[in-house]
Amino acid sequence: MNLTACLRRQSGERPDAPAIVCGATAAGTPDGLVYSYARLDRVVDAIALRASGWDVGPDEFAILDFKTHLPILLLRLGLARAGIPFANSSYPGDPSPSVHLGHDGGPPGRRRIIATPAWWTDASGVPAPMHAGGDVLLKRQATSGTTGRPKRVPITQAMYAARWHRPIGAPLPHNARLLCVSGPGGLGFGYALSVFEAGGTVVLLGPGDDPLGLVDRHRVNVLVASPYAIDTTLRHRPPDAAPPASLEQVVLSGGRLSVELLRLVSRRLCANIIGMYGSTETGPLAAGPVSALPETDGAAGFLLPGAEVQAIDDRGDVLPPGRIGQLRMRTPGLAREYLGDPEATSRAFRDGWFHPNDIGTVTPDGVLVITGRGDDLINVGGSKFAPEVIERVLLRVAGLREAAAFGVPDALGKDTLHAAIVADDDLDAGAILAAFRSTRGIPPPQVVLRVPHLPRGENGKVDRQALVRLAETAGRRPGRPA
Repeated sequence: MNLTACLRRQSGERPDAPAIVCGATAAGTPDGLVYSYARLDRVVDAIALRASGWDVGPDEFAILDFKTHLPILLLRLGLARAGIPFANSSYPGDPSPSVHLGHDGGPPGRRRIIATPAWWTDASGVPAPMHAGGDVLLKRQATSGTTGRPKRVPITQAMYAARWHRPIGAPLPHNARLLCVSGPGGLGFGYALSVFEAGGTVVLLGPGDDPLGLVDRHRVNVLVASPYAIDTTLRHRPPDAAPPASLEQVVLSGGRLSVELLRLVSRRLCANIIGMYGSTETGPLAAGPVSALPETDGAAGFLLPGAEVQAIDDRGDVLPPGRIGQLRMRTPGLAREYLGDPEATSRAFRDGWFHPNDIGTVTPDGVLVITGRGDDLINVGGSKFAPEVIERVLLRVAGLREAAAFGVPDALGKDTLHAAIVADDDLDAGAILAAFRSTRGIPPPQVVLRVPHLPRGENGKVDRQALVRLAETAGRRPGRPA
């Protein structure tokens, strides 16, 4: 099997149908460039034929040093066809030399290949051989890294197919036209392959493009984004703007879904919201229309076909449905290891289960609810609090736009409750304390840091470790919020 076989099939069955529509000019391509299935298949062939001449060794891989969405998608497809694994970056201990693909070369010590703009339009006159081994490595995908150094997960083409060749949430609309705000990496690559499998169209953002502007211009009917990305996008949309007429689904993934955000998206974009939860290690795990989910913060979706999740206690005993505990999970295409990190592998992958250190439960109706992460719990005077509990109170304060709670250990190893906030200049500091007076048992932050923006990873998740380092550098002492 080969993940790009769907392109070859569609190029024969519907050669003139649009496969990719580009936004703003990127990587030397014209604004609004359209790839038919026939053209896309030939461009992917050309990249695969180029890659077959690189003599990539069995333990080597290609590093894709690109930010714009079109090169990322085309290179991923071309390398998958050729059976050459890829990654977005490298880490200490990686084999060398690896092939470094970029528009301006790469660091010394690696074979550097400059991809010119012609790569994105040159079409091959002959079909490239498709590597048919499902066990060939597709990619070395990095975890989010928000709780420490990113770890690398090896994912084969067969694993990826097992994850995505099954019902994921709601079915795609007929003639799907999909835009993923974060681009065709991670979740976006899986959705792109699903769209190609169905003969639909992927719409790609260009530099400076407004996602909702592209939704209107290209009649996008499926929008995929993280909660952070959708919130940021809506901030730039006039509050009286009508919901996009073409939009039939909004898929939210990459963060906990708050009831407040879901109401906002339903009112301003589309009432049909699909929540999705997954990870690099598991792939998609839970999904479903949020209208069918309980109005509970952290409700991630219904368990997908083949997925199993259990909440366990500190002894490893399975808890009954609805009881909160440490989660363990397994899915079709589950990863088995972290490359070059046997210690982390032994902690996370045990007895056929993946232990992500997430805290939550599965309801009797099969709804996965994520209440927090064990790594993120803040110990305040012996009581442990999920940061989201603190953040929900902070976000009620007028003029406070973003908030992240975290603990910073003092000299005795006890956590000091901190909060980083993005707020208006005229924020009333006393309003923070006032907000917590009306809560029961939820402590206010002892230190409040004003920041211009919250540090986030590629998937939009807050990087709490970066905030801890910032607080330690600032050297603040506990006191009243300011």
